[in-house]
Amino acid sequence: MLERLSIKNFALIDSAEIEFSNGFTVLSGETGAGKSILIGAISFVLGGKAGIEQIRNGAGEATVSAVFSINPEGQKQTEKNADEQQKQFMKDFSHEFKTPINSIKGFAEFLYANELPREEEKQYLEIMAKEAGRLAQLSQNTLFLSKLEHMESIRNKEKYRLDEQIRNCVILMLPSFEEKRIQLKVELPEIWYTGNEEILEEIWLNLTAHYCRCENLTLRK
Repeated sequence: MLERLSIKNFALIDSAEIEFSNGFTVLSGETGAGKSILIGAISFVLGGKAGIEQIRNGAGEATVSAVFSINPEGQKQTEKNADEQQKQFMKDFSHEFKTPINSIKGFAEFLYANELPREEEKQYLEIMAKEAGRLAQLSQNTLFLSKLEHMESIRNKEKYRLDEQIRNCVILMLPSFEEKRIQLKVELPEIWYTGNEEILEEIWLNLTAHYCRCENLTLRK
């Protein structure tokens, strides 16, 4: 719960100290009273974006700080729920790993024990290759989730071509589109973006894989 909000040289506010009591708090007042400034300050202290235009005229810097209290019982329940969700996730994820591993193992043992015609053998090898690719993707996702858990990926931001990233992700999915005879058309202007390239790449790949089930797909600005 938010207990205290301290604001200095933020927007039109010279200095303000606001104490919040237990329970529900409502900010009310006439238009222009400063409600949106307080909401902006709370958003800022929670990690929202802020620019130099939010520094009060004539001031060199703006500061916003807040004091939060945590209900011990509520925190324990939250931690318990998170622990249960993590256990279920690991159980499901473990199953996802076992499936391609068992598939590769089974086909490898079958090929080792049997003499097959070359064409039939190639079919089994193609399946094994796909399962190996799936296993590699799962491993990559595991590493990615580990980075997210430790907030490593979020901090790595850089400027790059967003349109090129989307095109590359679509190219990676081309075999899936061609297999299902899906028509694909990409119309993107040059777009520069500053953010985490790895995170967005995962998003584009997941979205592209989802829309692979559509009959037609057009990407535009």
